[in-house]
Amino acid sequence: MNKVYITTVATLDTEVFYHWLNYYTDKVDDFFINLWGDSSEINFDEIISIMNEFGIKPFNDFRDVNIFNEEFKTEIFNNTTSTLPKDWWIPIDCDEFIHFDNGVHSEIKYNIDNNFDYTFGLLVDRVSRDGILSELSVTDDIFSKFPLVGNVALELKGNGVWLDKVSLMRGSDETKTTSRT
Repeated sequence: MNKVYITTVATLDTEVFYHWLNYYTDKVDDFFINLWGDSSEINFDEIISIMNEFGIKPFNDFRDVNIFNEEFKTEIFNNTTSTLPKDWWIPIDCDEFIHFDNGVHSEIKYNIDNNFDYTFGLLVDRVSRDGILSELSVTDDIFSKFPLVGNVALELKGNGVWLDKVSLMRGSDETKTTSRT
């Protein structure tokens, strides 16, 4: 069976990060989490503590290096995925919950059978039934608390563009940074 790994840069609030780790625990073979961002704004001690709960150690530590530089972030992803070039990777942000209709291994098989090296996904937002942006706690069921999906970012940005991105790829490929106008 093909191995599938996930990589991210841990930069978000810890409640979402906890749910993210929990969601992918039974979907991937291992986590490659890079610490990146402004240590005066991000609670890295709590992020590492949550990682420890899941038995995960940071892959690389880029705290306070090239903060908010999307090209550097892309380089982090590419350097990480290139460590296992023959395997499959989910290179996503730590607030993105990828859904593969028949599971990630079925998607990999489809890609292999059709000679594809990557899969594009569509980014949608999860929303509460009443539209209120309420706080998320570790004990919440994130999918029950935010059961609806839509493209809030599309409406807020007003540019009518659906955001898509590579959600599964071979480690031998590279992602690119693109700007959207």
